[in-house]
Amino acid sequence: MTAAHPDSIMAPRDALPGRQYLVVFLSDTWDGRVVSGRYVGTRSPDGNWIVRAPRGGQSFHGVDDHEIAVVE
Repeated sequence: MTAAHPDSIMAPRDALPGRQYLVVFLSDTWDGRVVSGRYVGTRSPDGNWIVRAPRGGQSFHGVDDHEIAVVE
């Protein structure tokens, strides 16, 4: 597991499926796309995340627990 983000409130694997959380990526890119700031993430029952920009726009499907931190 990668180092936790300083604002992390829980391990992503402990998030309830279907509930929305504010998340941040632990890297500057994801799947070749630049990511920065906070996003809205929803953990699916299979354990992957769907992460979206809070005001629409970018959407990331299939994000793994070790790639993000839950911050709110």
